Order: sequence, then C-alpha cells, then structure tokens
Amino acid sequence: MMIRPVLVDYNGIAFPADDDDAAALHAVLLKAVRSPMHPDDVRLLAGETVLIMSVNHGRRTAGVAYRFAVRSPPAGTVYRIGNRLTNEPYILLSIRHMVVGKR
Repeated sequence: MMIRPVLVDYNGIAFPADDDDAAALHAVLLKAVRSPMHPDDVRLLAGETVLIMSVNHGRRTAGVAYRFAVRSPPAGTVYRIGNRLTNEPYILLSIRHMVVGKR
C-alpha cells in the first residue's frame, strides 16, 4: 500500500482554548490522518454523509466528522514532502465538525 501525504482543511473551525480539550482533538486528528480511509463510523450529518473518528484521551473524549478525497495537484505544480519535491496525488481531509467532552 502506498502512503500518500495528507492535507487537512479545517473549514474555519477553531481549536478550544483549554489545553486538555485541544490535546484530545489533536489525538483524534492524528488518528484520522494516520488512517483516513478506516473511520470508526459513517453517519448522515446535516444531510451529508461523513466519516466519524473518535478517541478517548485522558479524561476527555473527542471526535471529528470529516470527508476525504484523493486529489492531484494542478499540472506543473510540485510540493515538498520531507526533503523531496513531488507531484504525486495527496489525500485531502475536510473537517466538518469537531467535538470534545469530559468523561
């Protein structure tokens, strides 16, 4: 299996000011970036089918609703992955909703 670069579009969603809440959201986003094609659940949310990823982190539970697509950069465009330039396709995660709560 080829590992593709992952770009995340937050759609203007801001992280919470509380450090524990932000850490929980970071953990769930990391899980989504590592395996975007293997969500915990698939749901219909606001008339749109979204993938759901969740994680328990300390005394917090966090979840994200997202969609993903494999995109190719425009012709002639290159971008950097680590120390190399490439023009291979990448995965775009579009975050629709982020939720965090205390357990």
